[in-house]
Amino acid sequence: RIWRIPRTSPRLFFIGIVGYFVSASGSSESTKIQLIEAEENVAAKWGDIQAAMDRRTKLIPDLLSSLGGENDLNSEIKNLQEKINNAEGEERFDLEEKLDEKISEAKVKIKKEGNYKSNLIIEIEGAENRINFARKDYNAAVKNYNILVKTNGSDFPEFETKPYFE
Repeated sequence: RIWRIPRTSPRLFFIGIVGYFVSASGSSESTKIQLIEAEENVAAKWGDIQAAMDRRTKLIPDLLSSLGGENDLNSEIKNLQEKINNAEGEERFDLEEKLDEKISEAKVKIKKEGNYKSNLIIEIEGAENRINFARKDYNAAVKNYNILVKTNGSDFPEFETKPYFE
């Protein structure tokens, strides 16, 4: 017995092919939307870090005045703050880490010299804790974003991986 192909088959075949390409482009569009959302999430998490660092920055003049007068530690902290204002990306992350170290030195010095201002120290430590939590959230967002970029980078070269804030 010979099987006959109905005349509607070429039309169905054509509709199937068109459907495949439409769904494939939809998948591509969906991936691009995921990349955009992930990139925006990274930007939002960076904003959280920035807000926490700004809070700490507002407390630094009080910290410096607690150290008393001009000294090397005051100068180093002020110098780092100026550099941070002009830095981006990994350079900024490195400078922020150095600033954290200098602020820790200042807190120890204030406590040793008896100029201990518990409220100021508590506020600075609270700001540092917020920075640490924000860094953790930022790094998690960067990880998710970078995975998307690395798995889809050839299709979307306009997206580039982001640095971690370690």
